Amino acid sequence: LPKSGRNSWSIINGVLDRTNNFTKAEKNGHKSIDFRITLSNGKIIFAAHKYTKANGGAQDNQGNDLLAFVVSADQYPDNDYLFVAIGDGEYYTDNKVNGMRAKSDNVIVCSTDNFVSELKRRGVI
Repeated sequence: LPKSGRNSWSIINGVLDRTNNFTKAEKNGHKSIDFRITLSNGKIIFAAHKYTKANGGAQDNQGNDLLAFVVSADQYPDNDYLFVAIGDGEYYTDNKVNGMRAKSDNVIVCSTDNFVSELKRRGVI
């Protein structure tokens, strides 16, 4: 999906909508969604992805972006969509991933390496 403009999507405080329908103040601290995937079974996945090489201040900002996605998507009131936070790179240690998972029972937190296995584990595919 595009990062901005009328065809980009965001989820903020549980509200899923096109990014340009949110005010600048509402978008503060939230990134747009990176992927919209429609599975052959009709299920739609919205996913945020970050690749973060190592620890540090700027990298913490990227990690916080992914965490904000997890928290916002967890507030989505229906189960018509699936939300996935994908963290790749050395930054996303088991400890950090487990910390994100603790924030939501509804959002899948994984890496690209275990994305498909997580979908299978949850019975999505």
